[in-house]
Amino acid sequence: MNRPALPSPPRRGARLVLALLLVAGITIGFLRAPGTSDVIHLVVLVKTLDPYGPFAGYSHILDNYPPLSLFMMWLSIHLGDAIGIPELVSFKAPVVLFGIVASALVLARTRSPAAAVLLFLAVAPFGLMYGYYDIVYLPFFLLALDAAEGRNWGLAGASLAVAALIKWQPVLLIPVFVIGALRQMKSLRQAAMTALPALLVVAVIAGAFGPGAVFAAFRRATWDSYLSGQGMNVGWIVSYGLEVLNVGALRLQPDGAVAVLIRSPDAPAIAVATSVIRGLFYLFFAASIGIYVAGRPTRQAFMLTALACGMAQFTWNSAVHENHLFVPMVIAFVAWNAKFLDGFLFLALAALAILDVVMFGGFDGGSAFSRVAGIDATVVLAAAELLLFALLLDLQVRACLGRAPAAVTEPAS
Repeated sequence: MNRPALPSPPRRGARLVLALLLVAGITIGFLRAPGTSDVIHLVVLVKTLDPYGPFAGYSHILDNYPPLSLFMMWLSIHLGDAIGIPELVSFKAPVVLFGIVASALVLARTRSPAAAVLLFLAVAPFGLMYGYYDIVYLPFFLLALDAAEGRNWGLAGASLAVAALIKWQPVLLIPVFVIGALRQMKSLRQAAMTALPALLVVAVIAGAFGPGAVFAAFRRATWDSYLSGQGMNVGWIVSYGLEVLNVGALRLQPDGAVAVLIRSPDAPAIAVATSVIRGLFYLFFAASIGIYVAGRPTRQAFMLTALACGMAQFTWNSAVHENHLFVPMVIAFVAWNAKFLDGFLFLALAALAILDVVMFGGFDGGSAFSRVAGIDATVVLAAAELLLFALLLDLQVRACLGRAPAAVTEPAS
């Protein structure tokens, strides 16, 4: 029996207009969302820069945010004040701007309005709903990954440096980028010239805000002693086990509605669990790097190694917060568009990343988690995240060995 032919797809111009309307509607719909309590904290924090100015003031705030994010917050809030926009709205101006820029970059790279809208949908909860500044570094991170895929390591390093000076999470990928670049270098001079743009970016920005202040902020960002910072990962599963065993009066939901950060000093067992989990992170991260060094230097191997390292950080490290799955999700998006990763794994990771922030942020300050037979929904999702990590690690190993399926084949350059 002959099936009727599908109607022709909408014209490209109509699809582009539809994509723009979807992006505009999402932006307007969530622009006034109150966000997390961090938003109010940050609005107050950046105003303490005023007596000194945004550059000299950075050394006085003693927070763990990188300099560029606080500078953008300060600038957008003051511009909002000047034209009468509420601060909780103007605070999100960079999120809106760079979210649209990132979607435009994807559109230009893929020629696909669907891919651009999909990216915007995936990242909207992070910035528009909850006020995280991860979206602000998104265009630079996308540019770094795209440049690395194209073997333009100078641009890749400079873009990664800018991204990391907006939020620290991309720092994690420096070893992957360095190894990827060195495997393409033919001389020490070429390596030095390739590293120069990134070094210049760091030197200029650190010089403007104070090298000591920038390093101190980075040090504070790595000093948290949380077993889990509301990230649905191995630490969260361990937290649930310690709650069941009634260790250190630990509770995932102490007030019955909203999970809180779980600190390691509360009981010796929690301190031990934190150390073990962090040690396993170092082990998995080093293993992924070693697999990449020993394997084939293909583009797919690079991208899946970056993804495996990002997943190792979220899955196994302590002090991981709910928005830290953002980096692996973006890498997975790029890998999926390059046909290095199948659609199901990307969508599974995107779903977990979005659920992670929604489960803890809710739509009105927090979600009351659902439990069945004493098992919290977040624990089930954390188990799913652990399985996804295993699948992606297996895929990375096969890519480095040249055995991973990919729709795009390439020589081992």
